[in-house]
Amino acid sequence: MKAFKISTLLLISSVITLAQPGTWKQIGKAGDWKATGKAIENNGTIYTVESSGALYGTDAATGAWKQIGKPEYGNTVFMYYANASLYTIESSGTLYWINPADGSWKNIGKPGEWRGTIAGTIMNDKLYSTESSGALYVTDLTTGKWQVIGKPEFAATVYMFNSNGKLYTLEKTGTL
Repeated sequence: MKAFKISTLLLISSVITLAQPGTWKQIGKAGDWKATGKAIENNGTIYTVESSGALYGTDAATGAWKQIGKPEYGNTVFMYYANASLYTIESSGTLYWINPADGSWKNIGKPGEWRGTIAGTIMNDKLYSTESSGALYVTDLTTGKWQVIGKPEFAATVYMFNSNGKLYTLEKTGTL
């Protein structure tokens, strides 16, 4: 009985310890991120596109940042990271590969082919995206070639993400 009481006490104290609020730390000065429109993180670097169209890389540990390339990303609608590269879909519907070291970029596939994109994620080095038509697409990021997957059931998708090799969508209805 004594062992049961000790085990129960240890369990309760563990739960109480785990339930403690976390700590947080401000990165940069208050308001520094106000102009941020899009952001993605990889390996401790936060990549952002600002309302000015500038692309920045910020060290998440220190807050040190630097502009990458020229400010030409003002029309970025979606931003992704894979294969040590950034990828964007611009308001024109064009998919771009971006070198995160210098900001150079080139389009992938035919210009405008991602015009109807409403959500997307990269999994296994491929872009999965949904369009307003409801179609789900998979795109090869090296060639820009895409193909439709399944039935057009995704017109209400708000967010798309992946975990453990599976795609997830969050729908307008609040359904995951």
